[in-house]
Amino acid sequence: MNAQVFSLLALLVSSAHVYAQSVGSCSNITTEGGWQGVASISHYAYMGTACNCGNGNEGAANWQGNTGAALGIGQGYYSGAVNQLLFQGNMASGEPNCGSGCGVCYELQTTGVNAYDGGAGPGSSITVMVVDACYNNNGAPNWCTSITGGPDDFGCKVHFDIDTDPTAYNPTPPNPVGKDGTQWTNGGEFVQYRQVPCPPAMASAFTSDCAGDCPAH
Repeated sequence: MNAQVFSLLALLVSSAHVYAQSVGSCSNITTEGGWQGVASISHYAYMGTACNCGNGNEGAANWQGNTGAALGIGQGYYSGAVNQLLFQGNMASGEPNCGSGCGVCYELQTTGVNAYDGGAGPGSSITVMVVDACYNNNGAPNWCTSITGGPDDFGCKVHFDIDTDPTAYNPTPPNPVGKDGTQWTNGGEFVQYRQVPCPPAMASAFTSDCAGDCPAH
């Protein structure tokens, strides 16, 4: 094997090592500077009612129902739910409501680590506005942890449940898509997260769709 071919193979192996997705958990991921921590994610369709958003307390926010809008599905901006640690909702009949997390936006960035096989590579990001709560269902796997902040089945204290189809109930909602066009997997990604200012269109949508019954904090 000549030196040029050997160098090319070495480069390919090195690149594969850097960008390869791996299986792991929150407990073995180090948070980079500028990020609040590491979280697990899942996704669903049709937002819930914990922040009283949408038409008749359920349905698409006006900026999400139109993929041709400046912000919406397909541009890396989503609404979604968080676990009670971030939501901080009042408990009524076992369900949180109007938590201080309502209307707050977070940037999520893939780490390249997934709970299952495969997953997106590191560095793809989306913005998520909190409009719902992810309940601690003690299911299998238990993604959503309680307000005490105990880790879920994958060592994560924070969980985001991303609404990828807010227009109607969909038992097989599409995967999230990053702002760079990367398609994330159907749940199980581990992400870094940090609170960010909401883009004006998202903040305006929250004011018109949710804030009357559940003001932002």
